[in-house]
Amino acid sequence: STKTICDTLNSIDCKNDDIDVFVVDDGSTDNLKDVVQPYLDTYPNVVHYFRKDNGNQGSCINFAIQRANSKFFSFFAAFLFSIISLI
Repeated sequence: STKTICDTLNSIDCKNDDIDVFVVDDGSTDNLKDVVQPYLDTYPNVVHYFRKDNGNQGSCINFAIQRANSKFFSFFAAFLFSIISLI
């Protein structure tokens, strides 16, 4: 849900340029992009939004891993998945 995504993004130190936050929109029908847009505008080097075809949790994780450039990787699962890549 969009509330869960906001709660998750608010719990992350997005001012930290040593992380990448990937929000993977797995075919949602709500207004997720609009909800995430303020984070994209405020933290353009940290928060990244991707929309992909509907899949399962593993496909979202794999989607983000393919874009991560770090040794460490963590994720937070919600109805939609927000993915965090720690540099």
